Amino acid sequence: MEYQLHIYNEHMITVREKMRMFGITLSDVAKDCKLGVSDVCRLLNDDLVVSVKSSANKLVSEKQEQLNQVGKIEQ
Repeated sequence: MEYQLHIYNEHMITVREKMRMFGITLSDVAKDCKLGVSDVCRLLNDDLVVSVKSSANKLVSEKQEQLNQVGKIEQ
């Protein structure tokens, strides 16, 4: 019954939590992906991933605005 509870709540837990539940280590994932443990650790850090994507999107928007302003000046 406990296993079914985990499946039911699966969408609410992070990958790191799932790994912990099944005894999978960062080293296991790193070996499987042929990456360093520190890379895997950073990639599985949900807050860090959100922060990086947010920053990238912000920079794209800023650059797009700059290019739009240059286009207006040249016209």
